[in-house]
Amino acid sequence: MDVDLAITTARRKRAVRNSGLAGAAALTLAAVAGGALMINRPVEKAERTAEPAAAPVTPPTSRTVEQLPAPDGAPSALISGGDPAGKYFVGRSSSRVGGYQAVIWHDGAGTAVPVVWHCR
Repeated sequence: MDVDLAITTARRKRAVRNSGLAGAAALTLAAVAGGALMINRPVEKAERTAEPAAAPVTPPTSRTVEQLPAPDGAPSALISGGDPAGKYFVGRSSSRVGGYQAVIWHDGAGTAVPVVWHCR
């Protein structure tokens, strides 16, 4: 066994290992410093490119309350929402045998909306 060759080989391995560790430490330090700089930099404001929104619908100045017909001869109906212009309303009607039916009213006429139930 050649002692000089063993010592030289061991020193070379140690030098490679140490340079690898030093490189990894330098890379970690650069990543941490770069991340800190990215977090603390001022944010540039983007230019506005959106078009202005269309003019909102002007609601009526007066309201008239009237009873809307329940579709399909339902005994009662309930409105739960509508558009600001007063042309569309949504709600439900009750059935004579039980249960509810979704309804959409447009310009005073009610239309039953089929609802599909998925039960598992």
